[in-house]
Amino acid sequence: MSSDKFLRGAMILTLAGLMVKVIGSVNRILLSRLLGGEGIGLYQMAYPVYLLLLAISAAGIPVAISIIVAGFLAQKDYANVRQVFRVSLRLMACVGAVWCWRRAGWLMPAWLPMRVPIIRL
Repeated sequence: MSSDKFLRGAMILTLAGLMVKVIGSVNRILLSRLLGGEGIGLYQMAYPVYLLLLAISAAGIPVAISIIVAGFLAQKDYANVRQVFRVSLRLMACVGAVWCWRRAGWLMPAWLPMRVPIIRL
């Protein structure tokens, strides 16, 4: 029975991976038609930086939080699991809000009193 669940899970992951590749290909074709040659060139310049930042954000704090939660779950300490969840949710929400606010300052109306200049990397 365990082997059936493993194979079923592997099949689901394989199909999901194929679906992501197809969607990515369609997206690339539509994007190249929409942006043209110069736009795709600019896209290709910015995309590696985006992937690097995505990898850093996906491999850092969320992995540490999952390790901490797994440790508490192994000890059946559900109160600390809830506490870690609440604290990490607040932390990530605050970091995300500040990051969006700092990076998307140009989207904010000019009449807002607390306009923060955008930091150029």
